[in-house]
Amino acid sequence: MIKLSIPKVRYIANQEIVVVIADLRNLAAEELVETSLLTKNELDRCHRFLQASDKNMFMAGRSILRSVIHSYSDIPVTNIELDFVSGKPMLSDPHRSLIHFNITHSNDVVMVAFHPNFPVGIDVERYNSNIDLTAVAKTIMSNKEFNYFSNFSGKEQLNHFYQTWVAKESILKCMGTGFYFDPKKINPNEFISKNGIEHLCLNHSDYIVLRYNFDNDYPWAVSVKSKPDNFVINKHLVSIEYA
Repeated sequence: MIKLSIPKVRYIANQEIVVVIADLRNLAAEELVETSLLTKNELDRCHRFLQASDKNMFMAGRSILRSVIHSYSDIPVTNIELDFVSGKPMLSDPHRSLIHFNITHSNDVVMVAFHPNFPVGIDVERYNSNIDLTAVAKTIMSNKEFNYFSNFSGKEQLNHFYQTWVAKESILKCMGTGFYFDPKKINPNEFISKNGIEHLCLNHSDYIVLRYNFDNDYPWAVSVKSKPDNFVINKHLVSIEYA
């Protein structure tokens, strides 16, 4: 059984986004993350996953979520209840406005983003050169975006595609709509950039976008529903302990 040593988060500044990352890639196929922080419903859902890696990503995401909310708010872990609005998890009342968060995972890397005051969305993807980039790009890019995308080739095109994808999805997750909102209406090429922070106005709301790469293989982005400001990312890496 694997135990996650999750950092304690006591305070988050208004211009700070906390991102907690669990890298589970080195776990053996039969190794499972311990489940002491999960509820019975979460355990039941976890048992429905067929692959150990899917179970681990789910357990890690929920464990990080519950641990950080507990250390930030002092709400007992057993009293942390979640609602799902358009598929997006959030705290149940009366604690809903206490902290905003979002979860993402891809190929054994799990990330959870937190902000005290503003809705947040995060997405991570692993580079995959075997997919049909052109076919998928046409489903998420406007004609103008796709024409720009077509100017690239090879690794540059792969990188441009994934940087576009994570930016769009992080915004959609921040909005709480998922792909019910047309991703073609979000054009990262038109983001206004200053000091590495990108900004756009969408449906009369402002969004901040920050894009990164984890371990060279995992492009990721985090978005916050906020007017332009000098946001910073405070990253915490989860340690893995063998029980």
